[in-house]
Amino acid sequence: MINAVGTIFIAKSTGRICLCLRGPDCNYKLNWSLWGGKVEHGEYFGQALERELSEEIINAPQVIKTIPLDSYTSRDKRFKYVSYVSIVDVEFVPELNHENVGYCWIDVDCYPRPMHPGARTVLTNANNKEKLVTILESLSSYI
Repeated sequence: MINAVGTIFIAKSTGRICLCLRGPDCNYKLNWSLWGGKVEHGEYFGQALERELSEEIINAPQVIKTIPLDSYTSRDKRFKYVSYVSIVDVEFVPELNHENVGYCWIDVDCYPRPMHPGARTVLTNANNKEKLVTILESLSSYI
């Protein structure tokens, strides 16, 4: 089974989210996506997320809280993707590695195109949209 993990950042100060633009050498090249990647053998999803963020963002910000958003398993049980929301204090300018060529801070529901199909599914799912609204409404409670 292939396991993968991803996150969106939400800035406490603005309530906006950050997505990444995949590089030209990636699957779904130049598509907007969540930050993250594959889980390596022996890793838990949370460990993989931390590793992926430190690889993809050279000056990764301190995350105040990470909240599970969604879990998807393919029908054939060969692929599992777990998504999160990572809360940071303020919007930041990421120094990117070779995997991504851009980033954007946007309002929820104002997603750029083209979107990675998996990211689009996660972000437009009704249950996940409800979770995002709840998270946004409670941002001030995160220290």
